[in-house]
Amino acid sequence: MTDRPAIEIDIKVVSNMIKNKEHNQMEYKHPYIYPLRKTKHLLSGDSKVYFITDRKYVKIGKAINIVARLSQLQTGHPEQLHLLGYVDGDVSVEKELQKEFSKYHYRGEWFKLTEEFANKIKEIHSQESRNRISYSMKGNTNGKGHNQYDK
Repeated sequence: MTDRPAIEIDIKVVSNMIKNKEHNQMEYKHPYIYPLRKTKHLLSGDSKVYFITDRKYVKIGKAINIVARLSQLQTGHPEQLHLLGYVDGDVSVEKELQKEFSKYHYRGEWFKLTEEFANKIKEIHSQESRNRISYSMKGNTNGKGHNQYDK
């Protein structure tokens, strides 16, 4: 007789079954990522609140140089990180956004990314971009919506 059990158990199969049972619902994985455009505004010395994601979680944080911060975070993160968006702001804006999205909170400054959350971030970033563009255009028109150099 052998001392081996009659049924061999594949540990990987069992651990995957346990994981799938624990996470019965499908995880949301953000389907698209916009390429990072290094604009003048992004690279300016103004403080910004960023939304950086690995497509499953989002970090809401503050930085002056988002490109450098993204690089720093990437060093210690196993998944590829992407910038979802950013807004102008300091610590108070960061805390306000973290409080607003507290229902998605995971750990520290990381939040669980859902489709609803991704759409809210997109809205906030888009509105901020429109405000920046309209502000920068104020000096370029004659007040009637026409370029001041047009005749």
